[in-house]
Amino acid sequence: MLIAIDLSRVYFAVRDLKLRLDYEKLFDLLVGDTPKEEVTIYAFTVANPDNKKQRKFLERLRELGVHVVTYSFKTRPSFSEELSAIAGECLSHGETVTLVSNDRALMRVFDLLDAYAPRMTLCFFSDKLEAGWAQKILKEKTNFTDLSSKENLERLQLQPAQGEKVQNG
Repeated sequence: MLIAIDLSRVYFAVRDLKLRLDYEKLFDLLVGDTPKEEVTIYAFTVANPDNKKQRKFLERLRELGVHVVTYSFKTRPSFSEELSAIAGECLSHGETVTLVSNDRALMRVFDLLDAYAPRMTLCFFSDKLEAGWAQKILKEKTNFTDLSSKENLERLQLQPAQGEKVQNG
């Protein structure tokens, strides 16, 4: 099982919703009953090497076993192309793939991997999706998890930030 997270998009969705996200609980939700040794988690993000708080956050993800892929601000990442290559390799070997983002880039990934859609799951915060995006991506054969559903908010114990800065990375 591959889980790929667009950290930048998730960060902005969580920040805009004024929530705090427990990434360990998110990983537990995404992994489910799959044995941890059968799971590979990638996190893609633009990183600022001068941001100590972000460096600490990314190091914590690495400690949790996440493969963190960072890009500089100068080189705009091609999340969809890199993710498509990694996900396509996993899918071609019969694995399942879970994509976590809130970005139109996922449409490109889905276009590239459409034949594998029944073995892919999308996770997102629906409250932050653009209306047209959801219609394009959520086809009959698409599995998805809405992270902003009441059930998932309670399960992940996402809490309103209550006036403090959100610490998601």
